[in-house]
Amino acid sequence: MFAQVLGGIGAAKVVLFLKPGVAMAAAVPDVPRALVAEFLFTFALVYVVLNVATAKATAGNSFYGLAIGFTVLIGAFSVGNISGGAFNPAVAVGISVLGSPPGRTFGFFLSPISWAVLSPPRVQGCEPG
Repeated sequence: MFAQVLGGIGAAKVVLFLKPGVAMAAAVPDVPRALVAEFLFTFALVYVVLNVATAKATAGNSFYGLAIGFTVLIGAFSVGNISGGAFNPAVAVGISVLGSPPGRTFGFFLSPISWAVLSPPRVQGCEPG
């Protein structure tokens, strides 16, 4: 996770370098709705990753990237206007570096982490056999 956070900070710094002087407007989401959206789609993302990228039945199948990518795409289209579609704490850190107040992005940092912790036991409970 440390590497992801560093990647989020690095990406934000690259954006600030490539787009100097561009004002970044802070999102003002409806926090309860945004947290639920982040919570649910982070679970969906973790569920898909754990089922397609780590399952023994998918060994040798390189198409799992499509499943993961489409899960992110569906999340961005369906709840992106509600929460911004971070689904990853590193994205929340990157948004904070771009100028959004940390208090607004703390929930987007906490919500994905909570599902990342809660998801693996849920996925194991859904595994066939």
